[in-house]
Amino acid sequence: MTIKRAVDHFIFKFNNVWKPTETDVKALQTIMDFVEEKHKKQLQDYHLFAKLYIMVYAQYLERYNATVFDDIPKKELHVLLDKPMEYFIKRFTQRLNESELYSLFEELEIELKHPITKSKEQKEKETDSLKNALVEKSNMERFKGEVWEYETVKENLELQINNVINLIGRSI
Repeated sequence: MTIKRAVDHFIFKFNNVWKPTETDVKALQTIMDFVEEKHKKQLQDYHLFAKLYIMVYAQYLERYNATVFDDIPKKELHVLLDKPMEYFIKRFTQRLNESELYSLFEELEIELKHPITKSKEQKEKETDSLKNALVEKSNMERFKGEVWEYETVKENLELQINNVINLIGRSI
């Protein structure tokens, strides 16, 4: 049973089953005040999380063309929150490496469109350009998605997050 349900239970009993004493009412009010104060403090303590939750929740509402009364965006957000930190760091690392690949293609002027829409000459030119570029180790790493390593990304993300927390902590 949650605290809210317990409080609702006593309110129902007070209104429908028995007449509460003044002490009963004070006790219930004290519990309700405690819970309300705890929730306010929790939001203050975790305001960074709260901001990100609201932002992502709004994106999910938009993505699912839903309202706050629909359960799917909330459920999907909670599925995301249930994932381990490692999942997010791996995804972030993959995105960094994909970005490196797209940068390489842009530098080599390789168009990201379906090969059937390209002329034979364009495909040959792009293939030759890519072959020549892959001779360099750094370009091969970019092509294979090996520029960014998990541990390096993890350390940098943790450092950035801790810096933001420390910065925000000083301003409170």
